[in-house]
Order: sequence, then structure tokens, then C-alpha cells
Amino acid sequence: MEPAATRPARPSAASAIVVGAGIVAALYLGRTVLIPVALALLLTLLMTPLVRLLQRLRLPLVAAALLVGVLAYGTLGTAAWAIGSQALALVGELPRYRENIRAKIADVRRLGRDGALGELKETVEQATEAIEETRPADDPNAPVPVEVRQDPAAQLRALSSSLGGWLSPVSTAPPWWPSSCRSCSSSAGPWWTG
Repeated sequence: MEPAATRPARPSAASAIVVGAGIVAALYLGRTVLIPVALALLLTLLMTPLVRLLQRLRLPLVAAALLVGVLAYGTLGTAAWAIGSQALALVGELPRYRENIRAKIADVRRLGRDGALGELKETVEQATEAIEETRPADDPNAPVPVEVRQDPAAQLRALSSSLGGWLSPVSTAPPWWPSSCRSCSSSAGPWWTG
């Protein structure tokens, strides 16, 4: 007599979580190896069309791959050298730029004191002084200082009104809820809308 065919057991949710966590941990721990491998695969995908083109021109595979690799790394090296030399040149000229910026700031300040901006500033100050001198001490149109005080309960009321729409479904019991708990909710609304 043959045993009855059994179905393979389905993996539980816990085992799926453990397997997923193991995969994430392996990727995290293996990143020092996997990142260069991924970059190598990407470069391979980018260089393959050039290698095939050189093969069609009757160049052997190894020679075509070496030529494309040398050209690619030569291009990357040239770009890195150009960026590095520009950065070094900028660092070397920073003191000159610093002096140039200081000179421009000094020019703007001098313009503000001696030029049209200085005259405008003096005119505004004189007009302000003249207005303050002509204003009587007990002017009925003078601004009155106002102190704003907020009711401490106003914040709680504002919070309850803003959360009321979100919490009202929680406060009312559904029809299938046990009747002992349904009496906790009232038809007047939830407790916080008081």
C-alpha cells in the first residue's frame, strides 16, 4: 500500500520574515564586495556595444575588450585629472578672491556713507525726527499698546475640534459591538466635542 500523497507545507509568515531579514543582512554585510561587482556589471553593459563594434571590424575579442577598457579608464582618469587641477587652481586663487570680495564690500559701504544712499538715509532720518516733533504727547490717534492673552482652554478646544472628525468613528460603537460597550457612546457625540 502506497502512502497518500501529501501536500508540501506552506512556509509560515515567521519563516518568510526570517528569510527576508537574512537576505537584507547578507546584502548589508556583503556590500564591500557587491558594490564593486555591481559597478563592474554596469561598466560591462556600457562597454559591450563598443567591443562588438570593434569585433565587427575584425579585431579579436580580447584586443577589443582591452582597447575599450583602456579608452574608458583613460577617459575617467583624464576627467578626474581635469577636475582635480581646476580644484587646485581655485584653492590657489582663494586669497585673491577674498581680497576682491572685501574690496567690493568696502565700496558698497562707502557708497552708503558718501553717495546718494547716504543722502537718502539722512533725508529719511530728518523726516522721521520732524514727524516725531510735530506729534503732540496726547494724540488721540496714537497707537495704544495691546496685550493679547489667550484662554488656556482655547488650545484644548481647538485640538478637540480639529481631531473631532478623525476620532468620531472611534467613539461610536458599530451595531455588531456588544451592547454593554455600546452604552458608552452617546448619540450626542463623542466626549471631546462637549
